[in-house]
Amino acid sequence: MEFIKNGGNGTKAAMFAGYADKSAGQMANKLLKNPKIIQWVEHLRGKIEDELNLSFEAVAKEFAAIGFCKVTDFVRWGRRLVPKEKADSQVVKDSMGIVELKGREFYQVEYMEVIESDDLTPEAAAAIEEIKLTPTRYGQTLSIRMHSKETALANIAKMHGWFEIESPAGVGPDGQPIQNNFVMIAPAPVTSVEEWLKKIQPLKEANQNAKRPD
Repeated sequence: MEFIKNGGNGTKAAMFAGYADKSAGQMANKLLKNPKIIQWVEHLRGKIEDELNLSFEAVAKEFAAIGFCKVTDFVRWGRRLVPKEKADSQVVKDSMGIVELKGREFYQVEYMEVIESDDLTPEAAAAIEEIKLTPTRYGQTLSIRMHSKETALANIAKMHGWFEIESPAGVGPDGQPIQNNFVMIAPAPVTSVEEWLKKIQPLKEANQNAKRPD
């Protein structure tokens, strides 16, 4: 369980189990090649997935929400026309000028507004990492920080098979996972999240088949 909790670091898991610091990496490398231990780790991972109701599609949709989000999912901006007779002093101050339409005069006012949380789509809400409200001498300032689109899109590309592995995956002498080198390959065009989810369905099935015992 410690191996899973620490993100797959065999050396740390071996040290946690009581092995000496000097031999922990070597012992972890040996243990992680044991078929019974491999089967037990997969069993624990499967149990965690079931308890948390995790699925391939759920993870894919979270990455898609982050990777395909747009600034217009959170902010609206543009110009409004305010009838001259209804304009207050602030509208007059912020106005870009007056235009005449059908015999009436309007102030042109630029605006920008944040979409309220109740009006956000579930996908847009999932893409937000942090919202902060900071008081200033001019009033409160709202800042929104998003999860990394670059990281999400990279993970989407890996799940979709757009990256080829240059070096084989495995465990090094210290019991830690070997870092793979990935090369981007030409992807098939995808025009929507739904289309992308259909394209990764074969990968999901391959992933499920790989977990089934022979």
